[in-house]
Amino acid sequence: MPKIVSKRLIKPQTFDEKCAGELFDKIEGFAGYGFNLSHSVEYALISYQSMWLKTYYPVEFYAAALTLMDEDKLPGLIADAGKFGVELQMPNVNNSTHRFEILNDTTLSIPFSRVKGLTEKTALEIVAERNKGGKFKSKDDFEARVRGRTVHSGKIEALNRVGAFAGVEPAQEAANSPGRILAQRELIPGLISANVPVNRDMNTDKPTKVELLKVIAEYRSAHGPGGDSDGVPVSTVMGKTARMMVIFDAPNKQEEESGKMTATQSFGPVSDALAASGLSRNDGYFTALIKRPKEGKQVSAEEISKYGKYLLKEIELLKPPVIVMLGSQTVRYFYPDFKGKASDFAGKVMYNKDLDANMVVGFSPGELYYAPEKQVDLNHVFEVAANLTS
Repeated sequence: MPKIVSKRLIKPQTFDEKCAGELFDKIEGFAGYGFNLSHSVEYALISYQSMWLKTYYPVEFYAAALTLMDEDKLPGLIADAGKFGVELQMPNVNNSTHRFEILNDTTLSIPFSRVKGLTEKTALEIVAERNKGGKFKSKDDFEARVRGRTVHSGKIEALNRVGAFAGVEPAQEAANSPGRILAQRELIPGLISANVPVNRDMNTDKPTKVELLKVIAEYRSAHGPGGDSDGVPVSTVMGKTARMMVIFDAPNKQEEESGKMTATQSFGPVSDALAASGLSRNDGYFTALIKRPKEGKQVSAEEISKYGKYLLKEIELLKPPVIVMLGSQTVRYFYPDFKGKASDFAGKVMYNKDLDANMVVGFSPGELYYAPEKQVDLNHVFEVAANLTS
């Protein structure tokens, strides 16, 4: 029978199927971000404590944060540390340990154990010998005192490549020398924000242009599945002062109709991003992973397998120091293990050792049709490219 409260009958509420479904959807949606008051208080308290530490003890705050954060969060954290005047010093045999050491109010030393191949046990053994016998006087002194099964020649060479002995070997290049950046990015993943310098101009002379025309002619004559020629590809565009290569996944519909990359209104977002970074269409060589109408909504693996080799020929001829990848298929063509959406990594720079080029992650400008606010991210992509070529 109905429950009686304050002498009133509480009648059960009834819903039809549509109303019940709508109510459930609202409850389900709220569950994605709703949590109880105790959680809110805890998060607020932790946020306040972190803010206070970051404000009054920034070097201590970043030492802890760099220790705890996942590798993919480190570049942003390091950039933020720089705004507070906190810098990272490369591992040094006479002041590094197994953890981020605070050298002064503005400097942290990267741990030995953050160098690939070196464990915390290795770091502790180095520190123990340094505490026992005093600071190391040279690389030979270091090897004589700690070399063994735990600290073998491979680990010593890794330390040497990142500049850990630069302070005790006057003849070596400094630990912060541009010449060490490649090794440091390779051996200390996530903690090196500097980009590998590629000091050359892109080949844009007449002989190179003649060879490019030959590649396009070869591309044009490539045979399709039925044995017939695939037709005329969409033409690439080289600016008068080209200093970077920009690669789209494929021509869009307007470019297919015009027969030329960048020649349509759809190039507007890229043109705006170039202008926002002090660049123009003249500063780029614009091409695509495939230069024909794609067969489906996305470029297929078969198309990439067939036509990707021509893009590599373009790169081989032009030798661009900077390549902007404007599409997830293009990013994955060069980096098959790339995870996530390209737009989430807009502006990320990855050095390609085989091509000796800095590769800037971008995304398809077509995404702006559905999310115009991403223009800011596209601007950032070309801002990064401009800085790399300046």
